Order: sequence, then structure tokens, then C-alpha cells
Amino acid sequence: MKINNDALIQAVWTYQLKTLSKDVLHHYVGGRYGVVDESWFKNASDIHTCERGLITNKLGKQQAYKRIRALIDANYVSWTYNKCTFFINTKQAKEAFISARNFWLSKGVPEGFENSRSRCVSLDNHQRLVDGCFDHLQSSYRSVNWSQLEDKVAV
Repeated sequence: MKINNDALIQAVWTYQLKTLSKDVLHHYVGGRYGVVDESWFKNASDIHTCERGLITNKLGKQQAYKRIRALIDANYVSWTYNKCTFFINTKQAKEAFISARNFWLSKGVPEGFENSRSRCVSLDNHQRLVDGCFDHLQSSYRSVNWSQLEDKVAV
């Protein structure tokens, strides 16, 4: 084992924060963006199994898949949809999602609809803002909340 389960869970959590930084946005044609509504928690948080190689470089893709499946079986990580995507589903994860949404709303990116059209804006500095959102999430949610995970596993 090149990485223990605790370190792998932390790596999944960090990658989930990185995913949240960009996936709380709808991306529209023409480089326009809008913030997702609160019902998009799972969609904005999920990591596709194809991305498992991006979570850590300490495991190969096959071993990462095997180990993540074991974490899912142990209830530390949850399947999102159809056993293709997964995420850490805790109260902390929901708080991080709300924090990411609030970050983007504070930057002037709108949410919702107006006159049957999505409210959206152009972002010339999109990648810089994504990095800023990730830094913001890291400052508040750097470490996975182990007590929430342990409570979930104990159920």
C-alpha cells in the first residue's frame, strides 16, 4: 500500500473541493456562467470514476479504483449516480458546497432565471476565480471532518 486509507480519504476530499470550485457553475455557450441552485449538491460534488487518477499520484488508476470501491463499501465515500460517480457525503460537504456557491455569488455570478432565461455573466478571469474559490474552500475546509465520517460509518 503506497497510501493508507486516511490519506486516500483526505485526497478524495481535497479533489472534491477542487471539483466544487468549478462545478457549482453552469457553463453556457459563449463563456457565460451562472451559479447552480442548492438542489445541485450531488452533481456539483461528484467525482467521476474516470478522474480517479487525478486524486493522487501515489496509486495507479486500477489500484485507486479498487481502493475507492473499498471505501465506498465501508461507507466512507458514497456513490452519487449509477456507480459512475462518487463523493464524500457529510454535513461538512454540504457546507463546503454552500460556501462555494456563496463565493461565486459574491463575485457577481447570478443564479436562477429571468424571463424564462438563465441568468448568467461572462467571466474573462474564470480560471483565476476557480483557483480563488478553491483557496477559499481550502481555508475553511482543508481537512475532512473525521467525526462526521466515523458517525456515518457507524450507522
